[in-house]
Amino acid sequence: MSAVRAPALTGRASQAALDIAVAGARPDVLAAMSASAGWTHEDLEPLVRGGLLTVDADHRLDLVSDEARDLVLSAAPLTALCATHRRAATVCRELNLPLRERLDHLVASSLVADEDVAGELEQVALEAEAVSESRLASDAWREAARLSTTASDRTTRAVRCLRLVIVAGLDYAGTDDLLDLLAGEQLSSECACWVDWLRTLRLSESAPDAAVVAQWSSIQRARDGAPGTLRALLWDAAMNAWTLGDAEGGLRAAREYVDLEAAMDGDEAEVEAPWTGTALLAAALFEVGDVAEAARLRDEAMAAASSVDPSTIALDRLVSIVFLDDLLLDASPEASRRLVVCKDRSQDEPATLACLLGIEAWRARSRGDWALADRILARARPLAAEAGAAGAQAGMAALTVEMAAIRGDDALLEREVRSLRTRATTVGDRRRMATVDRAMGIRALVDGRLEEAVVWLSAAADSGFLGRRLRDGVLPARVDLVEALVRQGDLDGARVRADDVRPLLVAMGDPLADALEQRVAGLVADGDERLGHLEEALRLHASLPDVFERGRTLLLLAEQERRGHLGSQARPHLIEATECFEQVGARPWTQRATSELRAIGGRVDTEEAGVHLTAQELAVARCVSEGRSTREAAEALFLSPRTVEYHLGNVYRKLGVHGRAALVARMAADHR
Repeated sequence: MSAVRAPALTGRASQAALDIAVAGARPDVLAAMSASAGWTHEDLEPLVRGGLLTVDADHRLDLVSDEARDLVLSAAPLTALCATHRRAATVCRELNLPLRERLDHLVASSLVADEDVAGELEQVALEAEAVSESRLASDAWREAARLSTTASDRTTRAVRCLRLVIVAGLDYAGTDDLLDLLAGEQLSSECACWVDWLRTLRLSESAPDAAVVAQWSSIQRARDGAPGTLRALLWDAAMNAWTLGDAEGGLRAAREYVDLEAAMDGDEAEVEAPWTGTALLAAALFEVGDVAEAARLRDEAMAAASSVDPSTIALDRLVSIVFLDDLLLDASPEASRRLVVCKDRSQDEPATLACLLGIEAWRARSRGDWALADRILARARPLAAEAGAAGAQAGMAALTVEMAAIRGDDALLEREVRSLRTRATTVGDRRRMATVDRAMGIRALVDGRLEEAVVWLSAAADSGFLGRRLRDGVLPARVDLVEALVRQGDLDGARVRADDVRPLLVAMGDPLADALEQRVAGLVADGDERLGHLEEALRLHASLPDVFERGRTLLLLAEQERRGHLGSQARPHLIEATECFEQVGARPWTQRATSELRAIGGRVDTEEAGVHLTAQELAVARCVSEGRSTREAAEALFLSPRTVEYHLGNVYRKLGVHGRAALVARMAADHR
């Protein structure tokens, strides 16, 4: 196809072509620009004859190709092109069109410093901040700084951009230019703090230990000259300390934050949720092992948050509260509602939305809905990468690593571990390294590679901090390590580890922690006490949503029962363990449970006989065929009598039998 050639255009035809090229696919913008420039359809005839313009049956105008559009734009004098973009920006404002379109036209309307354009860009930034469009606002502040004509305006606007990048957790794209703009300028103490802070954050990506020193220097400077930045700096210092595994540094920052918060007057304190310091200190105390006091403060903060109405509170404040919920791992109905509302209100803020989706994925995994967690990750991880939300990317990678290890997806595990380990090593992220080590450890544990499991789990367990309760890898690794040592035959070593972790689990006041504490107790107990502890652990699991950990306790209990020649008791526990593992796709654990089931005799299900019973139905059938009453079967299987009767009815129907005597005969026949 021959190249498009520009006809000789003059006057209103030339302006019409330029307006059409600049307006793009916005007929509403084009109509307003036509009216302001004074051209009509009659002025378009040279464009149609010249092969540049098409007019469809509905009188919609468009240039014939991108090549034609580029031709018109490149042929226009720069002054005319800038003026046309300026008119388009005015039209976008008058029509109340998306701020991004207005921003793009303003940026294209000036090639040199222009205070009028810079002022309009500042207005776009303020409007974007008002609706929590942080990425758009930061772009507008950056361009406003670039086009400012005075040093004071340039400095103010550049610092506003840097501050937004820091507070909103955006990537650092474009900040090199801002730092260059600020180089050599006389900065106020507060502005200097923000600039130093950004440099510290950038330094943390390549030299995390040096960044800690620089961060505390920034905090000292803020104490003397910019107290308004101090709380945010201390918050960030605590988070950075925990990333690096510096529990004492995190506690130092949290205590200073609480002291500063207490000294503030009412207006200053209300910038953040009033329980922010309490939540931060709760997390810090847990990290250093003061679990009981951490639990008390956590309960206090969660109670304070429960009265928040997420539909009426300002979005930026709601986002902060939801992040506090995640810091405390608050899974209450109120916290869940805050997350849902916050997510719905953040659809136009990709970086924030990616973080919220990452939180939602972790919650789905914790309550046993791994399929939902998979769907959320599939959506959220590309979004986080595109938005440059590094923290969200790391968190979701850690979740992917954990789930891949449990499921035995070794190809995915290897790929994700390699990527996460590289990033974590670069930035000194000890939290994520503990997650990787624990994941590799439980993968080795289920395969019976016990020496390898002990090495990996010890690496995670011996971190100098506890992490965030049971979400991070440290405490779960300490629980897993007891099991690995017992299986290895090192009962003395297992008991030392158990004595270390059990008080921490008890002090948490968490139902899952209570169940895991009883599991650990059962692993290192003597004789009949083992069964007692494991049965208590199973009872505690009954009200919890984490089916994977319930399955592990069932498996351990069944193994002890089999060794005690209690095969009839072990069988339903193994069947239910299999069902738990199948629910989350934990293939290696399913294989372990079915191997144990075969070891006590009998088939895993009745498919060979042409009938398929679910694992729960088969467990009920086994119990009843052994002569147990409905209530006895319910107690053995940790079900309600009504649920047992429901499953028993399904068994009768599927097997075509009537009554318990017939069921006993059928089950006996199937296992001859």
